[in-house]
Amino acid sequence: MLDPRLKKIVRELFSQPSRTVLVILSIAVGVFAVGTIAGAYEITFREMTAEYMKVEPNHFSMGLGKFDYDLVRSIQALPEIKQVEGIYSKNFRFKTKENSDWQNLLVTARLNYDEQKIDIIRPDEGKWKTDKGELLIERKALSLMNNGKGKPIEIGDSIIMELSNGDEREVKIVGTVHDINKFPSPLSRLKYGYISFETLEWLGEERKFTGLLAQVAKDEGNKAHIKEVADKIRETVERGGLKVGSTRLPNPGKHPANDPIAALLALMLALGGLTLILSGFLVTNTISAILTQQIKQIGIMKAVGGNTRQITAIYLLNVFVYGVLAYLVALPLAYWGAMGLSNFLGGLINYDIQSFATGTVVNALKIVVAIVVPLLASLIPISRGTRIKVVDALRTEAGSALKKKGPIDRFLENIRNLPRPMILSLRNTFRQKGRLALSLITLTLGGAIFIGVFSVRASLFATIDQALQYYGYDISLNFKESFAVGRLQKQAMTIPGVVYAESWGGRSVQRVYANNSLSEDITIVAPPPKTTLLDPILMEGRWLETKDRSEVVVNTNLLDNEKDLKLGSSFKVKVNSLEKEVVIVGIVKGVLAQPTIYMSFDYFGRMVEETGKAAQLLIKINSPNPDEQIAVAEALEKHFEKVNMPVVSRQTTNDVRTRIQGQFNIIIV
Repeated sequence: MLDPRLKKIVRELFSQPSRTVLVILSIAVGVFAVGTIAGAYEITFREMTAEYMKVEPNHFSMGLGKFDYDLVRSIQALPEIKQVEGIYSKNFRFKTKENSDWQNLLVTARLNYDEQKIDIIRPDEGKWKTDKGELLIERKALSLMNNGKGKPIEIGDSIIMELSNGDEREVKIVGTVHDINKFPSPLSRLKYGYISFETLEWLGEERKFTGLLAQVAKDEGNKAHIKEVADKIRETVERGGLKVGSTRLPNPGKHPANDPIAALLALMLALGGLTLILSGFLVTNTISAILTQQIKQIGIMKAVGGNTRQITAIYLLNVFVYGVLAYLVALPLAYWGAMGLSNFLGGLINYDIQSFATGTVVNALKIVVAIVVPLLASLIPISRGTRIKVVDALRTEAGSALKKKGPIDRFLENIRNLPRPMILSLRNTFRQKGRLALSLITLTLGGAIFIGVFSVRASLFATIDQALQYYGYDISLNFKESFAVGRLQKQAMTIPGVVYAESWGGRSVQRVYANNSLSEDITIVAPPPKTTLLDPILMEGRWLETKDRSEVVVNTNLLDNEKDLKLGSSFKVKVNSLEKEVVIVGIVKGVLAQPTIYMSFDYFGRMVEETGKAAQLLIKINSPNPDEQIAVAEALEKHFEKVNMPVVSRQTTNDVRTRIQGQFNIIIV
């Protein structure tokens, strides 16, 4: 026969099944939340890092002018270099036979895809070895390519690519590849293509490289050492007469999306922790209600010889059983949740998950949440309930022994003028003040989480609007080459809907430190000082003036990286192999921006030896409507094509807003 105490526990489970289910679900909620997020955290970082390291990621990369294999060979001979590879990269435009709208495609070419050493691209579907006139597409980018029929382009379809001289060639898509090194297409909306050097020549380009990928021979995890080697290579290249456009140094051993994903999962862990607290309150409230109903049972058990310790053990064992059952319910749900969340993040970042297994820490955490947390949450109500004296338990109605009449009780008893149902409701509401407090805390915390998440969403979207208000234009166009400013603006004003056009300069530069080492890339934005298309938030100093001199304004993002700079500081920047000294005369607030230097358009033109020319045109139209923006942008692009001023890319502010909001909505979901 079962021990009487075990009989009581079994009877508790089945006598009121709805209450049993409520307790189990209260505990299971916390186990599911913590198990899902902690499991996804472990799976995501383990699998993302493992997949990334399999492709031999570069330690640094450089964008250069066109060069041949002799440079690759000479760099490979340096003792500091483990291996180096040259690649070709260029933005092409393409369209389909059914869709005359031009789209952008970032095309990469390599000498031999079977002998890749760095940033390895792997086959996915279709052909791997391409013939002349054939193209591979990154697997996540294929769905973004529009064929004009409301469906994405598929393997076997052909696209029409525009050559540098304006001619067009039909290229067939024969397969897809997996390139984990590229910024994920679902987030960036960028499209990536891959061709052989034979196809590159067929498209009218020289059989040369435009970029270097390199790995250092030692201290591979030391970013400072990698930077020293990269600076040395840069100096070597520039002495040879080549211009270095940009140098990128990723964090060694970490996927480029590591920090954003860490921030996302940290936020989710915080929400999981709040859910766990909610679960604890639900458990405390429910156990308190059970004890309130069983005051006479506790008195009877004490009357027949039971002591406080034994009765406490019965109820704790009861909670333990609830915890075990909740663990069994939540375990598969937490596993599926972790699998679904990590799969979602894997698809977003573009890597494959090989195993959804979780380690000892995550599994132990789920057991703690299922067993230990409920026991701790129930200690106070169980301790209060089992300490009651026999005489108090047997002579009072259920629950009255656990409370003393206070001012609120006396006030409610003296109310006479309200309808009786309302008086009964008020008295019942405040009869168990501890439970009332727990219920209010639980509801308040749940509501606060819900409101907090959507408040964050509203705040993020407001930040996006604030960032876009920085810029007063509706459309930006980038051209294949620089043209005279007057000509660009005059041509734009011929298009119906355009009310204003302005040319800006810009490119990436590096700061030169006292020891001649270089910073990572810094963006230069060079508007006319009296621009009406830029409305920065001035924090210190002043904005640019029309005088043609080397005074600049920087944003707070730059100062976050360059701690020694402040208002009035002078520093050197390197552009086109030349070093120029500039002085900070103003600081503006950076909102969703990269480290940026603002300088006069005229001074920028002198610096890069393109006075009076620009390759970027910003346009204000007479309507904020997104469809109008697209229509005018298409008309502008077609017009510039006709006047032999080809556009490389176009973008509307609504495109930017939609893309950023889509990225932020991932957090909300």
